Amino acid sequence: MNTSNSQQAMTMARPKIVAFRPSPGHTVTQAQATVYGEELVRIERVYGNLENRTIWTASQAPASPLHDAFEWDNRTAADKFRDEQARKLKQSIEVEIRFVDGHTATAPLTIALQRTEIEVQRGNRTPLRVETIVRVLSNKQKVEQMLEEAMEQLAAWRERYRCLEEISQVWKAVDVALRKQAGRS
Repeated sequence: MNTSNSQQAMTMARPKIVAFRPSPGHTVTQAQATVYGEELVRIERVYGNLENRTIWTASQAPASPLHDAFEWDNRTAADKFRDEQARKLKQSIEVEIRFVDGHTATAPLTIALQRTEIEVQRGNRTPLRVETIVRVLSNKQKVEQMLEEAMEQLAAWRERYRCLEEISQVWKAVDVALRKQAGRS
């Protein structure tokens, strides 16, 4: 077997889950991540998929390990669903922006930035502040925050997909960008 075939065979071998962990930025505990992860794997094994409806349907019984992860009061759930619809609506629109120097770029209509400590102290309960991209790009502090968050997300993305050797050249470029940004801080 040549080297590229053995590398491909290694990449294609069925991996095994050895641990469940909370994803960065999410509020589940380590214990919840383990219980929820095991139950999601069980649901996939039983139902053959992890579609949203499959998950919540399988979790309706109060004895289900995932039951408490869902809102079962229909009125409250309806409001949360409308929140989700609004989120999807915002995500469905892109804008073409023309900068002062004449170049253009396409971007999402809105961007969500982490709230500052001051905003949280003033009573803003939601962790994210959503604004149009034009408003963010028009404010130097917000641009710096956007860049900092982008670099954090890029590092998280690299961590999430580091097991894919097929894009190892991308990791080198990511490392260069992260080092360059760290030098600016």
